[in-house]
This record gives sequence, C-alpha cells and structure tokens, in this order.
Amino acid sequence: EYFFGTYSISAWYIAKALIEVPACIILPLIFNLICYFMIFKDPMITKFLFLWMISALAILTSTSIAYFVSVIGWEPLNTLAIAPTIYAPHFLFCGQFILIGNVKAWMLPFQETSWLRYSYEAAIISHFGEYGGKIDEYHDTTRIGPTVIEDELKMKQDNLWKCDVPALIGLTLGFHVLAFLILFLRSKGK
Repeated sequence: EYFFGTYSISAWYIAKALIEVPACIILPLIFNLICYFMIFKDPMITKFLFLWMISALAILTSTSIAYFVSVIGWEPLNTLAIAPTIYAPHFLFCGQFILIGNVKAWMLPFQETSWLRYSYEAAIISHFGEYGGKIDEYHDTTRIGPTVIEDELKMKQDNLWKCDVPALIGLTLGFHVLAFLILFLRSKGK
C-alpha cells in the first residue's frame, strides 16, 4: 500500500495500532469478569477495576513490544529467532522467578524494561497491599499484606503510581515509537 501510494507509513501504523485498542481493553474485561470473582474473596469494585486497568495496560504494552519485534526482523524466520531473546529475560526477571530486589546489577536493564514486572508488581500491590487479616475461617491472609509485599516479595508499595503505571504507559508509547521509526526507515530504504 505504501509503494503504490495508497497510504503513508504513519497513517497505516497509527490506524493499525488504534484499531487494536478496543480489543486490548474489552478482552481483559471479559477475562477479569470471569476469573476475578471466582478467585478472590474480596469482591471490591475498585480492586476489580484496577486489575482490569493493569491487565489492559499489560496487553497494550505487550502488543507494542510485539510490533517492535516484528519490525526488527527482516523476515518471519528472523523474527521467530529474535523474539525469544527479547521475551525470555522479561519473563525471568519479572519478580515471579527471581524476586525484584534480588536481581543483580547487570540484570537490571532486563528487569527495568520488563512489562510483566510492572504489571505483576502493580497487581500484587493493588490487591494485597491494603489488607491482611482473616477473611473467613478457611482463608487466613495474615501472611499477605504490606509487610509481606515489602519484606518477602521485595516490592515497594510506593511504586504503584510512581513507577508501575507510568512505566507501562511509557513502555507502550516507547516501543510504538521505536517500531514506527524502524518501519519508517526501512520503507525509505526501498
């Protein structure tokens, strides 16, 4: 379409990115409506809405990273070779396998660009950071609360609005800009 003059690269990329935003917002809503009330015994609407927002931001960020990975690969086989080298560190250093506070200094760039780390930390802090106590006779959450989050999981409660949400938005926009620039430069070369 670009070579025939139908669309410019910027119009195509912006339309392609914006057309997927409703699906990135509606699909987490459906998923969270099904799963949230089955899993958690604390059916607070604010916690549900926040988890939905974090899920939507995580999907938007992973979509922008997928655009970036698909643009840097010259062919589909190259993209398949590049993708694991980008995604594997994001999964390893997100805080589920290696605690956030235990990452060595040379691994910090991988952790700081991990969209999964920010969404995982935001979901944990938003849901378990406000309380710790006994919900009923079967569910004792005294081990889950602010002290466990900060002492054992090595997450800081202040990171929620200061770091996690802005980082997800920044990573989304940053990877979209990088993907667009690479696509634009590659199209000018042909």
